[in-house]
Amino acid sequence: MWKYLWLVVMFFVVTGCEKSTDVGNVDLDVVPVADENHMLNVELDNDEVQALIMAIDDEYKARATYKAIVEKFGEISPFASIIKAEQKHIDELLMLFEKYEVMVPSDSWEISPDDFESKELACVLGVNAELNNVLLYDMLLPKIKHQDIVDVFEKLQDASENNHLLAFEKCGE
Repeated sequence: MWKYLWLVVMFFVVTGCEKSTDVGNVDLDVVPVADENHMLNVELDNDEVQALIMAIDDEYKARATYKAIVEKFGEISPFASIIKAEQKHIDELLMLFEKYEVMVPSDSWEISPDDFESKELACVLGVNAELNNVLLYDMLLPKIKHQDIVDVFEKLQDASENNHLLAFEKCGE
């Protein structure tokens, strides 16, 4: 169910957008989420501010999702440990928000533990969430001009692709 919900959400994000971004052979659209209230520092352009906001929102969502799964099924692996990793990702992004004086968006993700029918489906959701996270960073990275932001995004993408994704694939077996 989450897989389809996520695909529907991504469809609306991609099709209802105003800006086009070339990612390899695919054109993806990005919803402008930054406005003058989120751009306090002229050092970053609007694309970079949007990228920071989209990145932290995705990390917030992952943390909330995995917390809801742990609330439903208990301290099961790999969810309990990945919640801590997601918090570290958020903390790394928060340092960039602080450095560039960008207002931090609130974490509005509230996910019900009742949304998860089984641990196996939760593992599938974890796989899909991490794959989408990798794709998100693929889309955002070409927009970034500041090397420190590139470094953090690549580090977070690597953790999703080479650690979290593998853990979720194993838990679904």
